[in-house]
Amino acid sequence: MKKTVQNKQNKTNKIAALYPSMREKKRYVVFEVISDHNSNNHPVSMQKVYVAIKSGLQKYLGTLHYAQAQVMFLPQLSSQNNGTIKGVIRIDHAYDHQLRACFCLIDEIEKTKVIIRSILSTGVIDKAKKSL
Repeated sequence: MKKTVQNKQNKTNKIAALYPSMREKKRYVVFEVISDHNSNNHPVSMQKVYVAIKSGLQKYLGTLHYAQAQVMFLPQLSSQNNGTIKGVIRIDHAYDHQLRACFCLIDEIEKTKVIIRSILSTGVIDKAKKSL
């Protein structure tokens, strides 16, 4: 009798797995920042790029949709060469196109002319790492 009670308790404690259609769908957008650092003596830092993208996206989407987009910057995957910065942003799949449209609206970061270009949009982080 004790075994049946224990078996029933173990079965009720398990959590059902989520269906793939119910999981959070995310995209990793790899971008490149090309700056004209010859006009200023200092190149643009990655932190300034993230602040510019965040403020531009908040202006473009609004506060509510920005929160729904679940924007996450991944600084551990960023790289910086002379004049070029590459980085990865994680965003909800429904706001992927809006993020890339926001890149077009940003033309200056702290009085330095920049071009932000989308390289790749993928759902797998390993593909994003390879494109850096």
